[in-house]
Amino acid sequence: MNVNQLPETVLVAILEHLPMETIVCNVALVCKKWHQLSQDSVLWRITDLRKHRNMTDDAVLRLSRSVSMRRLFVANCPLLTDVDLSCCCIDDDAVRVMATAAPHLLELHLGHCTDITDQALHYISDLCPAIVRVDCSFCDKITDAGVMYISQRSSSLRHLDLVRCNWIHERCVEQMLQLHPDIHYSTAWLFTDKRRDTPATRRCLRSPVPRF
Repeated sequence: MNVNQLPETVLVAILEHLPMETIVCNVALVCKKWHQLSQDSVLWRITDLRKHRNMTDDAVLRLSRSVSMRRLFVANCPLLTDVDLSCCCIDDDAVRVMATAAPHLLELHLGHCTDITDQALHYISDLCPAIVRVDCSFCDKITDAGVMYISQRSSSLRHLDLVRCNWIHERCVEQMLQLHPDIHYSTAWLFTDKRRDTPATRRCLRSPVPRF
């Protein structure tokens, strides 16, 4: 009997017993059907990376495609510098755990993570001192307070994506520019505001497309 003839529920039950890295780096690459099975929500309700000290950017990028994961556990992944969790169902606590485990993060992409709040920006600022880029586009719980916090505490910050963060006001952006004159940023009002043709706004980046 061919294994592909088994019901999908049985195949998923088998995959539950495989190590996480096997699912991400092997099972998902077999064929289209196995890739779909590897994304089943049953497998990703809890994602535990605590035993994977050598987790690299590429593995986490593949993992982040599992958009149904609810909780993320990571411990001591010093090799991580660029993490994309766009469209994942994560919250501030998941960002805290990620930032704690990967203190050398340079880029963190959280676009469309709608449960993210200002607290996530606090964690990034306090735990990732070398952070260069943060994407919070479409995170509509981010406010001026969070933006000012990361602006004041992250001296290395160069890119801040805030498209459709509707609680960000022009005054906040002006204060951010005073702290980081060379920063590239984007906001909801930016491309319709009367100041859009100023040198400051011409530096802005349009909202990046989530990397799936």
